[in-house]
Amino acid sequence: MHQGIYCRYCVLFSRKGENQSLGQLINKPLRSLKDATEYLSNHNECNYHKLSVSQATECVSRYAHTNSDVNILLNNINEQQQNENRRILASIIKCTLFLSRQNIAFRGNDENGILDDNNTNPGNFKSLVLFAADAGDQALQKYLNHHQKNATYLSWQTQNELVKICAMLIKNKLLNEVISTEKFYAIIADKTADISGTEKLSISIRFVSDENDISIKEVFLGFVALSDTTAADIAKAITTFIQASGLKIEKNRGIFFKLLMKVYSFYIFSGQGYDGANVVAGRLGGVQKLIRDIVPRANYVHCSKHSLNLVLAVACKLQQIKIFFGLIKSIISFINGSSKKKSMLAKAIESTNNETKRRHLVKLCETRWVDKHTSIIVFKQVFFGFIIGLDYLVESSDSETSGLARSYGKALTDIDFVIPLIVVNRVFCITKPYAEQLQKPTCDLLKCYQSMEHASTYLAELIYDDNQ
Repeated sequence: MHQGIYCRYCVLFSRKGENQSLGQLINKPLRSLKDATEYLSNHNECNYHKLSVSQATECVSRYAHTNSDVNILLNNINEQQQNENRRILASIIKCTLFLSRQNIAFRGNDENGILDDNNTNPGNFKSLVLFAADAGDQALQKYLNHHQKNATYLSWQTQNELVKICAMLIKNKLLNEVISTEKFYAIIADKTADISGTEKLSISIRFVSDENDISIKEVFLGFVALSDTTAADIAKAITTFIQASGLKIEKNRGIFFKLLMKVYSFYIFSGQGYDGANVVAGRLGGVQKLIRDIVPRANYVHCSKHSLNLVLAVACKLQQIKIFFGLIKSIISFINGSSKKKSMLAKAIESTNNETKRRHLVKLCETRWVDKHTSIIVFKQVFFGFIIGLDYLVESSDSETSGLARSYGKALTDIDFVIPLIVVNRVFCITKPYAEQLQKPTCDLLKCYQSMEHASTYLAELIYDDNQ
């Protein structure tokens, strides 16, 4: 045991004495009390002693007040920054969800990452972010004023990533009911080309939502780009996408009606729904056959609205009906091709005191006969006003317009046009509600069959009823 005086601060905290050696009071005790007053006074003025005292005081303070620890302070600062970043990201995600829900394009003509009010057109996404900040989102406003120029998190790459993440979360939530309960489901797929010409396959599933309150749900899962449109490629795209979504392909047995099972002790399956094209509906090598090779009980059901479309297409193959639709298409193009003609037609329709609110013709759908009904019904409603409008156009100074208006006016008042107009309008007025019903997600096979039975019966009665 050493006898003498030590400086407790310097012994515990001193590391070096700068140009001063660490001797008595630190490395060895001060034993001579004769010179203690002067020695202690000099030691008290040393820089290393002052530093040791400061460190000792800080140590005691931290021990007494744990919240003042540097690490804790740093963690608190980091946590505050994380919360702030979450609030900012939440605002940006809300803008993403708003544009997605409203089906509004994100991009503008300037994607350089710079966001300011002087940008001519930063796009809807960036403009909405600016609007949210200006409307009172203080966290977002602070971020926009002080963010680093190379870390805006508003670039097109970030926009795409946010959209993909949101889509994944939404899809997972929709699929959770099927996956968690292992419900039976049916696949619905159809292919179409996007604006760039790329073939895309839209995939949806249908299933019975609840055991106690039975209702049919239809959930859209997404689009799949097709490199080729052969049956094998489409079937592979469907099975790969379904499995990637977390669904078991072997569970694809169609819509499982538990109520009927309890009453009649049998199952009704409807596993695949496509249009009637050979590539998907082919009995030997179609998509439905390839998938049934994997899941034998995944029965194929032809799209009911597509079937109705085919029936109407066959019924309209009569030469007189073909001429009728050709004339309708030509007349609509003639009027809709000029704003002046459309305005004159609207005034002519108003002059007839027609109860309909329609003032313009609707373009004929090129592919779906079922969807032509809107054009025909509107044309029938504004027919008399349209005749008056053509009379106005006959007086036009433009010889071509005047000549066409005179020809169309003569054709429209001919019995060969009036009779098909009345007949087609009557038939389409009957098929329209059924066509709309067939497209509803809640429509099932029984409703579909009953609807078509009613339509067929009513149309058959019209043939033999002179009063109709």
